[in-house]
Amino acid sequence: MKRVIAVFIIGGLLVMMGVGCRSSQPSVSQLPPPLQPAPEPTLAEKKVLLVAAPEKFRDEELAQPRQILTRAGAQVSIASLRTGSITGTGGLSVQAELTVDQITVDDYDAVVFVGGPGMIQYLDNTKLIDLAKKFHQANKLIAAICVAPVILANAGLLKGRTATVWEGKRAVLETKGADYVDEPVVVADKVITANGPVAAQEFGQAIVKALAAR
Repeated sequence: MKRVIAVFIIGGLLVMMGVGCRSSQPSVSQLPPPLQPAPEPTLAEKKVLLVAAPEKFRDEELAQPRQILTRAGAQVSIASLRTGSITGTGGLSVQAELTVDQITVDDYDAVVFVGGPGMIQYLDNTKLIDLAKKFHQANKLIAAICVAPVILANAGLLKGRTATVWEGKRAVLETKGADYVDEPVVVADKVITANGPVAAQEFGQAIVKALAAR
């Protein structure tokens, strides 16, 4: 009888002390803090050059990658075939700080060729083609969206490489030896291609990720 009473007394004491199955559930103050979202890769020391046609570039293809890169800390400059105000198809107006002739490749970590109907007439432009070659020779990151991957193809940079482009220029890429794939964005080593404005956000994110890894 004394043993039974002792068991009940000990059990009561354990309950009062909070010992038992409930003790395995931590109080709110004991819970670890909630996981925070992973910070975006920092590009604080990276410089990126966006190259667009003087008129009728696609607004999204310039604005969205620029916003994403800037938010990640990169310094973004805009170049064109002339300096001053350049205008997109949707009315976006930005300042081109440099002409293609004024670009010093060593000043940048990446070059991004923006597409749009205004770029179509410049796909064979020797200045743009030479610029792509120079960035390639300097082992820099090169990106192009919409019709602009044709510039890279004309520079010989897509031969034997997986790439995408606006559907209307698929045959050009394949003629130049590219392995065309029907994907919004394709990352192939140091070359990133995208097929149009709908892919602009993913394109910008891919550039940030690639730059952060270099």
